[in-house]
Amino acid sequence: MTRKVVWGVAAVLAFTAMLALPALADEDDRGSGMRPDYGMSAGRGMGQGMMGGGMGMPPHMQAMLAELSPDKREQLRDLHFGMHRQMIAKRAEMQQARLDLAQVLSKFPLDRDAATAAFQKLNHTRREMFDLRMTARAQVQQIVGKELWEKTHAGGMGGPMGGGMGRGGHRHR
Repeated sequence: MTRKVVWGVAAVLAFTAMLALPALADEDDRGSGMRPDYGMSAGRGMGQGMMGGGMGMPPHMQAMLAELSPDKREQLRDLHFGMHRQMIAKRAEMQQARLDLAQVLSKFPLDRDAATAAFQKLNHTRREMFDLRMTARAQVQQIVGKELWEKTHAGGMGGPMGGGMGRGGHRHR
């Protein structure tokens, strides 16, 4: 093969891998309502995330925090920071898994077994992130209690304004 052909094939494979990456994007990045940077695992920092009380906090969360004792608010704050640390590590694992999959998909000929294994690793990490979010949600419910939870989350997920946990009814797309 000539150099031109080799470089042409390499360029096509690289382009194909770049096209595949958006399809592999975690649903969290596409506004599923369960984004790791909202709610308990807020990536927004104090002042905008769940515990900061800033403009980024939905009204139902502000109402819930206002009715909690200082001890319970502190429990939620500790939960928030612990969850945030865990999600940082999981997001790094997710990025590594995506990169591994992209690398496998860029090779010729396609190794189906390697691609399947890399995809399973990606999905395993995604599942771990989901499990962390659900554990945190259950812990929040335990801290705030059934009555306050139902009062501030009336009308479905996310309270009176809709949306998901930590979201104020609007969708990011």
